Amino acid sequence: MTHEPNDAAGVWNELVASLAAAGEILVAPDAPTDLATQAAGVLYLVNLLNSGMEMHVFTADPFRAEIGRPQDPSKRWGLDCPDAHYSSVSIAADSTYVLRLAGGSPHYLGVTVTAGSLGTAGVRHIGGLSSPGALVAADDGSVELVVGPSAVGVNAIDTTVGGSSLSIRQFLYDWDTEVPHRLTIERVAGPARDEARQAELVLERVRRLARFMATSSVTWHGFVADLRERAHNTVLPINPLASQYGGTPDNAYGSGHLELADDEAAIIEVTPPPCHYWNVQFGDHWFQSLDYTYRQTALNGFQAHLDHGRFVGVIAHDDPGIANWFDTCANRELPMTYRWQLARIPRNELPTPSLRVVKRAVLDDAVPTWVRRVTAAERQASLDARRRAVLRRFGRG
Repeated sequence: MTHEPNDAAGVWNELVASLAAAGEILVAPDAPTDLATQAAGVLYLVNLLNSGMEMHVFTADPFRAEIGRPQDPSKRWGLDCPDAHYSSVSIAADSTYVLRLAGGSPHYLGVTVTAGSLGTAGVRHIGGLSSPGALVAADDGSVELVVGPSAVGVNAIDTTVGGSSLSIRQFLYDWDTEVPHRLTIERVAGPARDEARQAELVLERVRRLARFMATSSVTWHGFVADLRERAHNTVLPINPLASQYGGTPDNAYGSGHLELADDEAAIIEVTPPPCHYWNVQFGDHWFQSLDYTYRQTALNGFQAHLDHGRFVGVIAHDDPGIANWFDTCANRELPMTYRWQLARIPRNELPTPSLRVVKRAVLDDAVPTWVRRVTAAERQASLDARRRAVLRRFGRG
């Protein structure tokens, strides 16, 4: 569908049509029909739209660069990481920007320049810096970074070959003490903003939003369908290549797929490799991260309890009293991902977690006695701390 540049009504209709097309996943042959999963699907589409508006409309002017937040508790899609504070900036490859970060203490900080739309296939990596890594901080922990054509020196990313998006990912390990940096961005050089084209560009950004909605909904629906086919009730080895969807370059990603009946649970086991950060998380049919503010649906290497370096977790519809419990939030279909970040062993030696389904009635007997158990009071205290940390991180409480 094409429109003249000034066809505002046509562009709006294109957006509405893209929302209707995205909603086709709700009635796809593989879509669960129960009300809870359908309602979660509607929420997922709203999350996707919220994120798309942020990236492609409200913070999409590279001449007036602003920090956007493409994923957070109200923009959950693509199995976003609960440990991450995601930020993004629309940039022009022929302009120079200064990014400043201060006041935080993230466990990991990664800054990347990409070409293409985050969350769609074919995102091209242009360059990046990270800490730990080549990114250099001042004595007070603050960071200043230059992004632009022919940018050179310490903390510089060259965009001579292109680039349309600057992504900043801050991973927190200890949610109680670590906080993300405050970010500012300034465009310091480049061509003048063409004021005469601004109305036309507004419509073009809405067109990009329409394409994002139609493309992303299909992409992630297909991703889960493929997992269901290839990894039913199992976990796959680490992907041989870095993420083509714009994921963190320093992460090695693996995926799996679990289906649990009402009377079933599952046990996941792995000896994590030596690495800077790791996590395991589960999502829903829509590849939407599960509620990580009020529920324990993911665990990282700081939060998890290990014995002699071994991680044993359980996935169950109700609390089994085991510390490493993944709450299904009443979902029967549970795609999952695991991340090994900056691993200190070769990629082809990274471990793959094992996964086995058992009857819920025998779960406690199936879990080794050395695996830590928790009381109801301990669980509630952990959930309360989790809620406070997430709300604090995103300025919501």
